[in-house]
Amino acid sequence: MELAHTVEPVQNGRIHIEKINYPFMDHENAKPSEYGAGLKLAIERG
Repeated sequence: MELAHTVEPVQNGRIHIEKINYPFMDHENAKPSEYGAGLKLAIERG
């Protein structure tokens, strides 16, 4: 969620998902299962 909050919305409140993908997987050393869980939570919270 912290990464998502750093990305500026571009259209209708949407963000480019790739701006979250790389930092989360690379810099945070996240596992694919953690990425999936984080993405699901972000979608649920709008």
